[in-house]
Amino acid sequence: MAGPVLLALSVLGASALDSRLRGASWAPSRAALILAGACILAAALVASSNPSLVKSIMPVLGASGWIAVLSSSQNRRKFCRTV
Repeated sequence: MAGPVLLALSVLGASALDSRLRGASWAPSRAALILAGACILAAALVASSNPSLVKSIMPVLGASGWIAVLSSSQNRRKFCRTV
């Protein structure tokens, strides 16, 4: 059960760091909070029936964690070059 918790913490940490680099507070985004909660909830639901099945959902949870990492680059400031 440590894997999903670490994944949720890394998503929250990446979102908080991105927020800080943009000049805002250290608070993670709402989307990152929802994603972290969903990861922990999904792992808890799977672990309640059979704890050994948590390792089978880790690739899916890991792939969903990239949403927070990749979406943070869309909020960055874009520079235009004059030709």
